[in-house]
Amino acid sequence: SCGCYSLKKLIQRSIKHGMARRKKTRFYNVWCGLKQRCNYKKSINYKRYGGRGIKILWKSFIEFKDDMYKSYLKHLKDFGSKNTTIERIDTNGHYCKKNCKWATQKEQQNNKRNNKK
Repeated sequence: SCGCYSLKKLIQRSIKHGMARRKKTRFYNVWCGLKQRCNYKKSINYKRYGGRGIKILWKSFIEFKDDMYKSYLKHLKDFGSKNTTIERIDTNGHYCKKNCKWATQKEQQNNKRNNKK
């Protein structure tokens, strides 16, 4: 064998969800943003998220995708990509299925900690 089969199998094992290969999808970029602001102290937004104890309760991108992708596609269809952002319902709560939803920019602005309701 020329090794093609081994290479093909290696590639298949490396690809878990197909959303990050070459051109990252917007949905995958949302996941990366969550990780950035919650886990990396050098992130410009860390103090407002991870620094306050906000955590991502999904153990992997696959879990995040399983919980949020279907609702993401619906929101995307209804409001477009610029108006589809992830929002925590309780701004002091963690990122998890029970506390997250897709929201428009206007909804996001109304759900800020410093917003007087």
